[in-house]
Amino acid sequence: MIRVISFGGKYAVFDSESLALIPVGPLAVPMVPYLKEPLPVDCPVSIRYALAQYPSPEISATYRTLREAWENGLLFAPARTEEPPVSRVILASPTSAAISAASGIAADAPYPVSVLLSDPDDPLSAVALVKEAIPSASVSVLLHGVAPSAPLLAVAEVLVVVRGASDPILSSLAGTAAVPVLDVPAGDLVNAVAALSAAGFTRISSLPASPEDARALAAKLRRMKDAAPSFLPFTLVRSGNVLRPVREAFIAPDGAVSRPVTPSPAQSPFCLLSSSSDPWSLACADQAVTLAGRG
Repeated sequence: MIRVISFGGKYAVFDSESLALIPVGPLAVPMVPYLKEPLPVDCPVSIRYALAQYPSPEISATYRTLREAWENGLLFAPARTEEPPVSRVILASPTSAAISAASGIAADAPYPVSVLLSDPDDPLSAVALVKEAIPSASVSVLLHGVAPSAPLLAVAEVLVVVRGASDPILSSLAGTAAVPVLDVPAGDLVNAVAALSAAGFTRISSLPASPEDARALAAKLRRMKDAAPSFLPFTLVRSGNVLRPVREAFIAPDGAVSRPVTPSPAQSPFCLLSSSSDPWSLACADQAVTLAGRG
């Protein structure tokens, strides 16, 4: 299934088999329904005629992006025969067994794996252990109600869970690179994002609790335009010029790995994406606005 998705004024084409999110412009919305395999090198005259009201260079650029994705097997992809790779591991505790298991996953991954340390007792030491074992990994630390130290902010991305715009810990995060992760009830997310943005936080993370939240947040970010914060509701891993939903594996202290359930074509991109720790340039959610679809 192929869909064109919009969130916060950004667009992407999603293929449910390749799990690729292909950044595109808004012209992909009317173009995607006209695409038929095989895609010729030049944009077909029939598509140009159907989209005659749009500038020719824009048509060419959009078609070129989509055709390149098709040529690389990311668009109209065949049914998956292998389980998609894990691209992020969550360590409940940075034990030697857990880090060894994470290292094995990283060695088999087609692109760098990210490691998320959840509330480690000694964050600095935990980050050092992971980086020594997996030099290619990006490391993030998730803290609940604890302000990060300056040395920790210098060596890892730090996310801090906050309970809303009035959470007192926010004063400790102001002016730092720490990313507040909003843990608020359904219906409160949009106002909380706006309040944190007004307070000077340029990067905010959370996950919309409902389709209504996602739609409202998309509209809010679109209205804010250049003043909008980099809202990080989902994790994506960049592979070439496409973005793929992160697939998380949880590693217990004894090294036991709980792998994610293999996604089905019926699942939406929103369901495949997980709470974010990585900066990204494309915001998207199936629940926000599905602009065009093709089964």
